[in-house]
Amino acid sequence: MMPTVRRPLFDGMRELRGIWFDPELIGENQARSRILHHWRPGSRLYQVLKGYFLEFPEKKYLHCAGLDGLAIAEINGILSSAPLHEDELAAISGNSFCLVAGAQILTARLTQSDRIDPSAWLDLSAISLRKPLKFPTAGGISGIDEPAPGKDIRDILGDAIPQASDKQKAFLDETAALIEGGKLPDDAAQKKSWSQRAGPVALGALGLMASWLSNLIDFRRPAKEHAWGNSGAPEKLSPLAQKLANFAAKIANMTRMSKLLGERQARFLREMMEMFERGDLNEALRHAVPLDSLQKKNTRQAFGTPRRRDNLSISNSSGLGSSIHVASDVQEHLRQLYRRTFERLDREGKIDEAVFVLAELLKSGTEAVNYLESKDRIKQAAELADTLELSPEIRVRLWWLAGDFLRAAKLARLFNSFAEAVHLLEKKHATEGRDLRKHWAHAVATRGDLADAAEILWPLEEEREQALSWLSQAERAGGILGVRALTRKLSLQVSDLKQSEASIRHILNMAGEPGAQLRARLAQELLTLKRRSPASTRLAAEVLRHVLVERSAGLNQLQKQDITRLIEFADAAVMRTDLPALNLPHDVYLAPFNARSTPLEMLFEERGLMRIHDACRLPDAHYLLALGESGVSIVNQVGKQLAHYPVPAHHLVLSDNGQRALVLAKRDNTMRISRIDLASRSVADWLTLPVSFWSRRYDGIHWNVVMHNRLLAIDTSVDKLQVVWQIADLPGQIFAYSESAQAQTLLIGAHDGIEQWRYLLPSRRLNQRDSWALPDSDVWRILPVENADEPARLYLKSNETGNAVLLAKSSMVASFEVNTGAAAQAPEVHLEEGMIFVASRNEG
Repeated sequence: MMPTVRRPLFDGMRELRGIWFDPELIGENQARSRILHHWRPGSRLYQVLKGYFLEFPEKKYLHCAGLDGLAIAEINGILSSAPLHEDELAAISGNSFCLVAGAQILTARLTQSDRIDPSAWLDLSAISLRKPLKFPTAGGISGIDEPAPGKDIRDILGDAIPQASDKQKAFLDETAALIEGGKLPDDAAQKKSWSQRAGPVALGALGLMASWLSNLIDFRRPAKEHAWGNSGAPEKLSPLAQKLANFAAKIANMTRMSKLLGERQARFLREMMEMFERGDLNEALRHAVPLDSLQKKNTRQAFGTPRRRDNLSISNSSGLGSSIHVASDVQEHLRQLYRRTFERLDREGKIDEAVFVLAELLKSGTEAVNYLESKDRIKQAAELADTLELSPEIRVRLWWLAGDFLRAAKLARLFNSFAEAVHLLEKKHATEGRDLRKHWAHAVATRGDLADAAEILWPLEEEREQALSWLSQAERAGGILGVRALTRKLSLQVSDLKQSEASIRHILNMAGEPGAQLRARLAQELLTLKRRSPASTRLAAEVLRHVLVERSAGLNQLQKQDITRLIEFADAAVMRTDLPALNLPHDVYLAPFNARSTPLEMLFEERGLMRIHDACRLPDAHYLLALGESGVSIVNQVGKQLAHYPVPAHHLVLSDNGQRALVLAKRDNTMRISRIDLASRSVADWLTLPVSFWSRRYDGIHWNVVMHNRLLAIDTSVDKLQVVWQIADLPGQIFAYSESAQAQTLLIGAHDGIEQWRYLLPSRRLNQRDSWALPDSDVWRILPVENADEPARLYLKSNETGNAVLLAKSSMVASFEVNTGAAAQAPEVHLEEGMIFVASRNEG
């Protein structure tokens, strides 16, 4: 029998081995919370005597009365909760654990099986993990993953299509020179033989004969035409009259072609047509010329191909010129001849030859691709669509059907054509359309748009768990991303107001200007919802009360029409009845900087301790700052630091959604590039690349850069340098680059002048290629200007007060002059968003 304990608790300061917690007394959650509070590395936890004993890694000298559990000390090798006397200890075996309860001693032994791991109690889902920094990959492009070059149409169709004849190649070269140069080639115009000089005479006679035959046919045709023209159906001619008409048309066409192209070219076309008419298709296809080869190329058209080029010669540096077209009836004759040939080849089952006629001769690319698909040649159709550069959604759809999912997904991401491609696929191929929709959602999630990704995936019921996971992740991130996720959850009816109460209250109760801005953003997000639910309508009514007051106080910039739409969204019948006529302050019109006609000069005299090398405004009105070797910081509107990333930074590249950022730090002739995920607050080094120019924004995945005199689009979501699109083999060195949401513009220094190339976005098709003579020596800088056909020329001149930057007149930009003062060095100048920034630092 155990003796009665005289002192049941320790008191005062004492050296302790640990603390025992009673979950029956304080509750399980509270017990766990206290244990985690006292936990230190090396501690051990036992579940013993219906409670938890936390053993310290080493003895601690503590005040027993101040503990939130029962103090446990060691007495003669026994762990006890009370200062037992010797007679009391005599009844307890060594190495025991004993508690005093109700003046009685309870004993147990601590065994390994009693130990528990408290880490299982921790919920880590709300904690963002930071990836460890990786050592940057060495510069250079030896390991570059370049896109595969496009195939020629003959490579796609195989041996069924004969190689072009030498005569055909010579014809195309001479015709191109004639059309582009506006005169006959020397050997055709000057070195004519006697028979050649007699040719025009003969053709003139044939022309007269054709005119006589046409008049004869018209004379023999019954007069059924109205005075205002032939509005009825074409009259069917007799067989003899039809032959005479065809002969007359042939002679007339030959005569016109001879006048326009020259005798030798006309004779080649005549022989080529005869091959088709007599059914010698093998030779006819070797000599056939495409329809578009008989007219001048327009330099403004998209003659560029988004891949490596073999020939980049400029046919005419004068820019736009009037097109020289071969007579339309000659082209129409060729068109009908090729069309009849296609129909014949189709009837004979000669698919490859028929496709060649459609794609190469008639230039009916979409029809050729559809024809191949109708014959179940999906892969060939996809390759041909790539070669002909058909619209991205057509190419994506075909590659997906062909089973090359990687290529299809790359194209869809590059041209942002997922939506159109999914729409096309889901019409006839529901299963494939669902699979592509999944890839679309994951691609959008990769660039950080989790709420949009969930909305894309939501129609697939089996994927709704993933969609909910993305929404929850976005909601935990807070800020703009969290607001967007909240509205999507309510509109999709996956959450009611009770479940989202904490998030809603946080937004509605947030104080100050940040709170007002977040509520205004919540109102805007509600107005963008495609579907409404009772919960989203109720939330709109609650938000309306806040933003209406804040708009009246000038704390947000919601337009009056937005307030009116929000009232309608909230379906606030009572409010509409009681609400007086909206008498809001006038909408504030903030004129964009790029609409100014005069320069805005600002003098910055106050400087902080750290130099800000670059800055970006984030969607939640915070700022991302590049602080050089001191890293990257996020600060709020009053400059308070909210986050810091320990990576060197001289330049910033922000994603369009503000959830990703690339950080560039100059290292000799290369840039060390790091990636920051602003939502999860993770950062990691990426690559070191020799980029010379780059875009200031990107879509979260693809980033446009100029590297080794090539214009590239690279994939930032992979750990290596992967090029997804490029323009190489340029005629000179790229010396300036600018990019807007609509176009990329390059300035290239050629051997005899400068050229400006412009590619439209997101199609990446060449829209302009013009050249100018070398500028005079007074020009200091040449910069590409958004939407301007010619670059801007800057002159740096001295005046009485100091240096000045003078912009010469151009087609889109008016001249202006900026006084840079007594600058210690030449000013820094760069273009962005249609504005020219000039920065200079004065001495001292």
